[in-house]
Amino acid sequence: MNRLSLCSMAVILLAGCAATPYQPTNSNGYGYADQQLSRDTYTVVFVANSATNQQQVDDFALLHAAELGAAQGYAYMSVTNKKSGIFMLAPPRATSGSYMPSTSSGGQASGMGMMRMSGGGAYGGSGYGGGSGPDYSAGGSSPSANPARACSLTVRFSADSADASGKPAQQIQPLVAKLKAEYGLTPGGAGY
Repeated sequence: MNRLSLCSMAVILLAGCAATPYQPTNSNGYGYADQQLSRDTYTVVFVANSATNQQQVDDFALLHAAELGAAQGYAYMSVTNKKSGIFMLAPPRATSGSYMPSTSSGGQASGMGMMRMSGGGAYGGSGYGGGSGPDYSAGGSSPSANPARACSLTVRFSADSADASGKPAQQIQPLVAKLKAEYGLTPGGAGY
């Protein structure tokens, strides 16, 4: 093999190891998604490749939740449930519906279960719903499964600084500004 071929292969391998950017879920199942549970409560998920560190995955799920609340006119949010960790992401399959890591354990060794999401528009503007998003499953039984990192949050939005249980809620706008600054996410900028 000549030097140019070796260099080309090295560049391709390194490009494949880049961290998952902040983005709506792509055809490989990486990115953010959300589902409305009630008027002011959502499940938000961020799934990333194993080159992305868990803190960044958790922060990107939190950022999407905060942006979602801000877009709906809320000033505060509370995380009522959080699951994060590594699970095996099987390659996309051609079936109807979409899947995303859920907040329930579902019997997976990593504690990340899978939840089937189907029906038109289940994910609003996240690119999911009605079979338009990726369809993937967790589990190490597939020889082609890849380790992935995920964070699933259940969030409740409010106009007040305390949630329904009286616990202090997080102010949305400062949280969005902090996380965007921390990861260099500006509209039109790198990683946005």
